[in-house]
Amino acid sequence: MSIAGDDEQQQLLLELVQHIERRLATTTAATTLPHNADLNSADTAMAQQQQQPQPQQQTTGVSPNAARVLLDWLDQRQDSADRPPQQQQQQRGSVCSYCALRCMGAICSAVYALPRSVVDGQLVASLARHATTTAPPLESPSSNNHSNGSSNTSSNACVLCLGLLQAISAPASSLLDQMIDALDLPACDGFDNFAVQVQLPPAIAIHQRCFGAYLADPATDAPISGITPLPLLEVVKTMIGTQLARRTGLKYTSGTSGAPVVLHYRFDHAESVEEERALTQLPETGLRLPHAGDTGPRRHFHQQRDRNRARELVANAAASLVSENEGEGNNDSDAGVRAVAPPVAPWPHIFELDVVARAVAGLPVEKLRKFVAVPPRPVAQPAILGHSKFTRDPIFIGGRYNKYSRVVSQSPYIVGEERKGDTSVHELIAAPMLAYCGASEIKLSSSGREDMDVRMLGRGRPFVLEIADARRSSLTPDKLAHLQALVNDAAGGRVHIRDLIVAQRADIPALNEGEDDKKKLYGAVIWVSRPITAEDIAALTRPEEMVVQQMTPLRVMHRRAICTRPRSVYWMRAHQINEHYLLLCLSTQAGTYIKEFAHGDFGRTAPSIGSLLGNCEADIVQLDVLDIDMPWPPAR
Repeated sequence: MSIAGDDEQQQLLLELVQHIERRLATTTAATTLPHNADLNSADTAMAQQQQQPQPQQQTTGVSPNAARVLLDWLDQRQDSADRPPQQQQQQRGSVCSYCALRCMGAICSAVYALPRSVVDGQLVASLARHATTTAPPLESPSSNNHSNGSSNTSSNACVLCLGLLQAISAPASSLLDQMIDALDLPACDGFDNFAVQVQLPPAIAIHQRCFGAYLADPATDAPISGITPLPLLEVVKTMIGTQLARRTGLKYTSGTSGAPVVLHYRFDHAESVEEERALTQLPETGLRLPHAGDTGPRRHFHQQRDRNRARELVANAAASLVSENEGEGNNDSDAGVRAVAPPVAPWPHIFELDVVARAVAGLPVEKLRKFVAVPPRPVAQPAILGHSKFTRDPIFIGGRYNKYSRVVSQSPYIVGEERKGDTSVHELIAAPMLAYCGASEIKLSSSGREDMDVRMLGRGRPFVLEIADARRSSLTPDKLAHLQALVNDAAGGRVHIRDLIVAQRADIPALNEGEDDKKKLYGAVIWVSRPITAEDIAALTRPEEMVVQQMTPLRVMHRRAICTRPRSVYWMRAHQINEHYLLLCLSTQAGTYIKEFAHGDFGRTAPSIGSLLGNCEADIVQLDVLDIDMPWPPAR
């Protein structure tokens, strides 16, 4: 959906006027239309139904009395001086112009993108012309004794949208400022259009049902029936999208399928949680409170304890880098996108909107009145922005890394509650990139892995990073070089990356393709239990290929299938260091367990260094990967 120009806005306004006048001027049979229909098709269908003989007429338009009810509920009429005398002492809520349009069956979502002043003026003028001079009796909120947890202070927040549409459509909307600031949208790049996804408080479904029941109740002397309001979710998405597009210069797309970026916003309204709780007292709703001990909501928001620990560690490290840059007064745009991987605030509600909507849809009004107020009570506080999220297709960066520390694992190494090692290659590489790109998560894929106490030297190990939801994704060669320098500086000599390129998803399988043919070069310091002789050095210097049979090592049996694997040692060359130590360089097939080849793993690897030297023991003191024979990064 693009932003309406002056001509298009005038056309929308004309359609809005025609729709309002048709609704106010006709009494027709029930008209059910799809929510994506335009106003002209809606009016045409209504006119066709008027021309057809109807066996039984029922009120489906907006009668003069109903117009007066809507006019009195509009938030523009909240001044007590504008109310009839019998209502001036009542504490009651209000309805915004957009929600009044929804109640009147305005189903063209584009109309809700019109400025609030335009909608307000036209709706109030049309309703005022059509309304009766005396208002029908309104049900006093004091007639049923149910509270939604709000105070008795009257609020101008709409009881149907909980003030959201009012906040979004305000000329200088602070809510929109929060939504832009929460995702640091000015710092985002690499896209020119976006879509919006919204999660709304479940009380909206309760209030819509209660207000609809009130309007359709013959006791109000102004029933509005036969009209299906446009779902608030669609209106909120349309209004947020068009308003954000106006402020950012981007294009809003109404559907998510063709949008490269989706902005997710969740709105909370803690004040209305008691209304959800009240509905659980009605068996007909099927709503049940969470089990004892489960203090959070039923879905993913209360499952934070199950989040991946590695992701948390990387996100925390990235956030620390951003904080350090801010603390040093570094305002350079290359320092990172602010608010990296913001934590998810707990969902304050018990249920989801769609669950509550289904529960109250067919509930008799008589039972509904026993537990919630009909019509809805005033809203003391409007809904607030609870959480924001930026999603897009992942981007990929390929390269090679060297690891120079023997206390750094490739990925976070955690046994039970205890962490092994200082940090990890994953964290050292991903944290600066996560901060720079403003991403939500980075996954590391590599061609094999080295143990924590093994260094990765030479040209380095090939790797690919999958960067999810990157708000900064335009990576030119200069930016890749800058990003490479950021990582290497932050790593403090423990890890070094090189040869960065923009990769593709198809490159990830290539890291492990041809595993049986791949060669790796190692350098190992070997300890021997007896004095080393010249014959020992000659026995370990082999230019020819040798096949080693290796059963699954004891140290990895908990995560690998138990079997015997043949592995090739292509050549070996030994150099004596002193009486009990020697340096062994060897080229092997990928997947060879070098430590087990040295000490034999209690006979599970044969031959081994110890068996080749005769009756003695041997073990590795230090091990380094010197090279991985693989063409990488891939040429573009």
